Amino acid sequence: MAAEIREALRSNGIISDVLDDFQPKFNLKISYPSTEIKLGTRIPTSKAQDTPTYEFHPISPSTGSESNKAYSLVLTDPDAKSREEPIWSEFCHWVIADVSGPGTGGASAGKTLEKYMPPSPPAGTGYHRYVFVLLKGDADKIGQLQAPKERKHWGYGKERHGVRQWASRYDLEVVAANFFFAQHE
Repeated sequence: MAAEIREALRSNGIISDVLDDFQPKFNLKISYPSTEIKLGTRIPTSKAQDTPTYEFHPISPSTGSESNKAYSLVLTDPDAKSREEPIWSEFCHWVIADVSGPGTGGASAGKTLEKYMPPSPPAGTGYHRYVFVLLKGDADKIGQLQAPKERKHWGYGKERHGVRQWASRYDLEVVAANFFFAQHE
């Protein structure tokens, strides 16, 4: 399972454009009211207007909830304004801190640092990748997490900067990812 997730992330440029290479430890399930996101699902933006629910489960029985660890979930668009012209990339769409350990979460689970913003790629910019990233960090530091300074570039002021820099700032480890494609309707 981990190898398939990693390969899907690599072959779609998620590993390189958004994340450094990593070994997935959890299967991250994302669901909208009428659609479940599977790696690389193409969906109309109209199906992603509501805040999604999520759950994550260990890929290996030896991976589980660790004491003194907490999780955060983010959603980013590495293709804003477009994949060919990523002048707004990465664009922050959602940040939740202090997500409970493996299991089910919803719109009210965890502490929202950045309110969910539905995908809205501009007309004529093709399919955008929308990437959910599950991050793990020390539970005693989770209260220090802050929303990005701005949604565009996650406040770092450079194209294709965002999740990687934000996670590094708070010493968070990438443990799972999932993504979908959507374009202007």
